[in-house]
Amino acid sequence: MSFPLKRILHVCGTLLAVIAIVFLGLRLRSYLDQIDFSTLLSSLWIYLLLLSFLFSFCNFFLVFIWYRCLEYLDVHPLFSRATWIYGISQIGKYIPGNIFHLAGRQTLGMAESLPGGKILQSIIFELGILACTGAAIFCPPFIVQYFFPSLAPGWLFGIFGMCCITVPYVAGRVLKKAVRSALIWAIFYLCSFGAAFAALLSLLTEAPLSPMELFYASTAYIVAWYVGFVTPGAPAGLGIREGVMLFLMKDIPFPEADLLLAIMLCRIVTILGDFLFFLESVGIRYISAKKDEA
Repeated sequence: MSFPLKRILHVCGTLLAVIAIVFLGLRLRSYLDQIDFSTLLSSLWIYLLLLSFLFSFCNFFLVFIWYRCLEYLDVHPLFSRATWIYGISQIGKYIPGNIFHLAGRQTLGMAESLPGGKILQSIIFELGILACTGAAIFCPPFIVQYFFPSLAPGWLFGIFGMCCITVPYVAGRVLKKAVRSALIWAIFYLCSFGAAFAALLSLLTEAPLSPMELFYASTAYIVAWYVGFVTPGAPAGLGIREGVMLFLMKDIPFPEADLLLAIMLCRIVTILGDFLFFLESVGIRYISAKKDEA
């Protein structure tokens, strides 16, 4: 690829990231406007910042998924390069249209001389792995509960654990080990997603929550995320996630106001976490550039 074309692709990718930061700020402001700050403890904001910082590192799980998809396609970039490509472009998901983070990754990847066709395939594989992980690992406990409502909660946890073991094992046997690894990283990412929601819910509710209640709430949140993820035309599952959560939690004694507030705060955590991950990716890019110059 010629140098001028590489330069143009880099500029396009960077421009998308800048536009995304503007929309990210607008999204964050819209969520903040929906919260009554007088009802929140001041200490809660410390936990929100801490969770945002931790969640920014959980985004590296997504990088691992994409990196394994590239390996599956026999593309082997430096992990640091894959990280900053993913991190800088990922913030583009806040631009209306819900495809600009993918377009940005395609653009930046091609600017780094990665094969365009393989990048597109890897993105499709990554989305498929996230969708399959949600459907085959986190949805089965709720499907079983729907048909067998009297089943003890311990069985639901057992079904979830069995799915976590069997699905990656079968995928690794049928496909390559890289796919198994990608599925495992997807499980880690979605579990961290659910754990952040469970932590916020436990901070908001007055009565202490049992481990099974936290497991149920976090898994329900992941299922709600999955439904929003696969719903066409719903950016970040906006509105879908809340509706699914209210349906799944209808038989659990959680105050609806606390539930909706936890969902809103979790969105703020993920937005701040994504922005911090963007900054971390920029830092990785800067360090990599310095090493190349040395």
